[in-house]
Amino acid sequence: MAKKKYLPDFYVPTAEEVKKFIVRPYSDNPLVGNKKDDALFKLFRDLIPENKNIQDIIIKCSTLNALASTNVIEIQYIAEHILMLNIDERLKRGDLSLVDDIGKKINVGNSKQRSHYSFASKYCCFHQPQLYSIYDHYVALVLMELQERDKFGDFKHGGLKKYECYMKALEDFRKHYGLPENEFSKKDLDKYLWLFGKECVSEYNIRINK
Repeated sequence: MAKKKYLPDFYVPTAEEVKKFIVRPYSDNPLVGNKKDDALFKLFRDLIPENKNIQDIIIKCSTLNALASTNVIEIQYIAEHILMLNIDERLKRGDLSLVDDIGKKINVGNSKQRSHYSFASKYCCFHQPQLYSIYDHYVALVLMELQERDKFGDFKHGGLKKYECYMKALEDFRKHYGLPENEFSKKDLDKYLWLFGKECVSEYNIRINK
């Protein structure tokens, strides 16, 4: 049975096409950039920029979880994990491996292990949006289908769960389709890819795994 495609064969993400999506009205998703985004940036960058106190980290994790729908159940465990990693200097220099370290599987209640990859990318992004992009399954879907068709990078689907590969895929995507960095920020591309991916999945009425 042929693999179901989400994107039209003829579709090309031109600058004009990207602009059509990034000027759309804001939605409730944090990738889109609404008042929830503004609140998270204020919290992460202005009110509590450091990650040296467990109470501060719990506040940020809880707020991110509530406003960005990250579905983290064990807030205290992930907060303790972040505190242990001593992340502030790595955040400042844009260390991409930090997302993998925050998001890796950790022991939580009853000896269960859970990974928090998307949460980790959001946690870093709301500190340093110019250095980190948000990982999302809709974004990964668009990147993967365009890669399979146009071969703009050297990644495979599983590779996007490695953050350095994910960021390289986004940069390869930008360069291949002629989307200049001085015109489209990381948040712009996040918004476009998320909206477009969501629209494609909704059109086909297909449930995808997060």
